[in-house]
Amino acid sequence: MRILIILIINFILLNYVLGQPIDDGRLRPIPTDVIVRNFKPDRSPDFGIVLSPGYVTGIMKPTLGENKRPQYCCGEETVTDDAGILIVNNEQTFNQWFNSDDICTNYLSSFELSLERWDSLNIIGGGGLFAPMEGRGFGDPTLFPEYENDPFNQYHCFEFHLSYKPLDQHTDFFTFSIMGEIWIFFNDTLVIDQGGDSNGYGGSATFYPSTVPGVVYNDDNYIYPIDVYSCVRSVDVDPEATPLTIFGSGNFFCSWIDDGGVCNGLNANSPCVDDDLTKCDEPRDVCGNCIRDTPRTCPGDETFCSVPVCLEGYGCTIENKTVCDDLNACTIDTCDDLLGCSHEVIPDCHCNSTTCFTEDLCFPKLCSGDLCLTIPIDCAILEPDCPTSVCFNGECSICEVESSSDDISTTGQVTTTGVSISTIGAVSTTDLSISTIGVVTTGFTTTTGDLTSTSTTIGFDVTTSTTIGYDVTTATTTTGSTTGTRPPIYPARCSHDSCPPHYHCYQLTNGYTCISKYFYDNCEPERLILFY
Repeated sequence: MRILIILIINFILLNYVLGQPIDDGRLRPIPTDVIVRNFKPDRSPDFGIVLSPGYVTGIMKPTLGENKRPQYCCGEETVTDDAGILIVNNEQTFNQWFNSDDICTNYLSSFELSLERWDSLNIIGGGGLFAPMEGRGFGDPTLFPEYENDPFNQYHCFEFHLSYKPLDQHTDFFTFSIMGEIWIFFNDTLVIDQGGDSNGYGGSATFYPSTVPGVVYNDDNYIYPIDVYSCVRSVDVDPEATPLTIFGSGNFFCSWIDDGGVCNGLNANSPCVDDDLTKCDEPRDVCGNCIRDTPRTCPGDETFCSVPVCLEGYGCTIENKTVCDDLNACTIDTCDDLLGCSHEVIPDCHCNSTTCFTEDLCFPKLCSGDLCLTIPIDCAILEPDCPTSVCFNGECSICEVESSSDDISTTGQVTTTGVSISTIGAVSTTDLSISTIGVVTTGFTTTTGDLTSTSTTIGFDVTTSTTIGYDVTTATTTTGSTTGTRPPIYPARCSHDSCPPHYHCYQLTNGYTCISKYFYDNCEPERLILFY
């Protein structure tokens, strides 16, 4: 300890002789927060074990992974030292060291690290006992009463991130000491590899940037990240003998400070606040880790007419639950939570282009008596050689393939590129200037006793232009005095209440299906239309 104090004093004197620090406007918070994850052996098997009497290198891959996470070397294989002593169980247990999860394998927290000096020339701090999780995390008996009689709560992994602008290739260095394992990455590349040490007595590492080829000095365009990782995992480590010391010469600083107050942090320990109401999963705190996995409960009650729902990207809204449309263009359809659906007749009204108008050209509306019918355009019929064809603005997209058109007859049998449609009875045609339609609905006649049902068959003279003939054929059989009319049936369309919560409604050729979010994100739902 005396040697360390002498070194610090000499270092400070040397810096004052060489020059005074300058205020360059960079972030250097004193104190500064660092990330610490607390562990218990019954939750993570890589902790509370006897490690090697010396260093074991190669546990980590030589470069950092996504989001500055260290990567395990060896997949599902264990790592042992030369004597066969277990160092790491497998990749799954290793990933717990510097990653949080929703099953409390560790407790995520931050720790306020004291620094005696931090300016544009050097950084000095620590030197005292380092017990970041004393009375916290798994050491808090109010949160984890099962560990109330387990006073040892110093198993942890620590990470500290800095930015560095090289000043002098002869004097710049960075030293980190702790009685545990140490890994230091410079510019995302592993430069200090001291894992597996059981006693931690040699837990000190000094790095000289000049040893890395290509480092550029005194140039603001070249800023290098330094990432320090350390773990206290050995059962042999004395919890009262783990001092932490940071000692460096050079221009060290924070490029940013995250919402949790951590230098160059990734918001891992940011407050778990529900600050994004457009998401349909609410956050919850799981051992310091903010997890979004609870479906959002939207305010309001479900009624006969409406239901509160959450739409991803929009948040909570009220959607119609009951569809009161009777397809009659001459009624005003309303929904009342107490009275249900009502249909007020509009005096002197007839179905025409004013009362039955098309809003979406891919779902044109047509009058049949006083019924205002929606006839969706079916691109699977109009473009059978183009399975990916979709309707846009009333027209089906066309694949670049050779196609042929056949003669179309408006009496007897109608043929549309291999699709055969039969009509019944006489055919009367009224020309309507609407987009090409490819849906055919066949009527039917049902007789039971004195009840006769009159069906309506709607066929379409399909052409390649945007003008079609609208063929209406009616077949009527009367065996009694009661006659009823049943409207045609049309393919079901997706709506927001078509599927259970957390499922997407996906429109198919002749209906729809419900698919999970996982399927929607990871598979190719657009291929479903090839088969259905």
